Amino acid sequence: MVWLILVAIGTIVGLITWASSVYARKRREAFAKRADQLGLDVYFDLPEQDWDRLEEFELYKKHGRSQRVEVAVIAQTDTTRVVVCEYTSVVGSGKNKSTQPAVVLLVTDKRLALPQMVIARRTWTASIAKWVGYRYIEFPDDPDFNSQYLVRGESEEAVRSYLDQARRRKLAATVLESFETLREHFIVVHRGIRMQPSQIEARIAEALAALKAIL
Repeated sequence: MVWLILVAIGTIVGLITWASSVYARKRREAFAKRADQLGLDVYFDLPEQDWDRLEEFELYKKHGRSQRVEVAVIAQTDTTRVVVCEYTSVVGSGKNKSTQPAVVLLVTDKRLALPQMVIARRTWTASIAKWVGYRYIEFPDDPDFNSQYLVRGESEEAVRSYLDQARRRKLAATVLESFETLREHFIVVHRGIRMQPSQIEARIAEALAALKAIL
């Protein structure tokens, strides 16, 4: 009787593994097909140069561990490189451990000279960070922006100088959740979601809209 149970368990595990493998293969094929239609490059890991850039960002370093990129689609011109990727990270421990997905837009543009700053949509969880040591930068002349976003950076003076009212208005018009800038790079992070092949164009458009807002 025991061996029958073990055989049944082994069969179920084998079927789940097989189904997951088939799903992953078909998903890769769908991304490759859509990227080819758009004339874009697709990778199923992140190129080393992009890993090097991503690992500099606080939004990446301070969220989870065992990060792994599932798919990355890249559009590039002479001045601009846009990487749209889906990655997973492990958060929590023990019974509370889970693997969480995120969609990240990594943009590099030679025309940028950005201060280090993080902009996050104001939520009750983000607001709690104020009480555990984060110092946020507010703009007395822009209460609407203050009510929507939390801003922090290494140099308050540099952040205030760069994030003028015109840029704040343009950024507020984009769909920002978590956003960080650093020199000629920036990332936009959407946590808790996965990317679909049909969304590639929309994600690239989102990245370019953010770039336009901060130029």
